[in-house]
Parts: sequence; structure tokens; C-alpha cells
Amino acid sequence: MQQNKMVIVEATSIVTGETVYLELNEQTCEDYLQASSSLPILYRSSPVFDSTPMTDGGIAHSMPVIEAYRRGDET
Repeated sequence: MQQNKMVIVEATSIVTGETVYLELNEQTCEDYLQASSSLPILYRSSPVFDSTPMTDGGIAHSMPVIEAYRRGDET
């Protein structure tokens, strides 16, 4: 990962149904990618972060373009 670029994935909170944005780093990369892509029908138990079970980010928000612009990405 480039140190000057922020990499963010999205997951969906099973509790609230809202999108949760997760910033990847070397320690969280594998877990956050799993949460972001965990299809509900394929997992017996969902990944949990900050006491919140998570599922695929596309459930709540499939195209996070607006969030990317909000965070300053202009590409």
C-alpha cells in the first residue's frame, strides 16, 4: 500500500443497515476486506468490528463515488 494514499472499503452494519467506511492499513487489510465482501448467504457468522456485525458493503451502498468525492478524490 502506498503510504500517501488512503484506501477505504465499505461494509454494511447488520445492526443499523447503514454503510460503514473502513480505512485499510497493514493490520486491518485482511479483516476489513473480508467484512466488505462477506455475502450474507455464504457466512454462518458475520465479521464483527467495534462490537458491530458487518456484511457486504454493496448491501447498503453499491457505488461509493459520492463518499470518495466527499473525501477529496477528484479522479
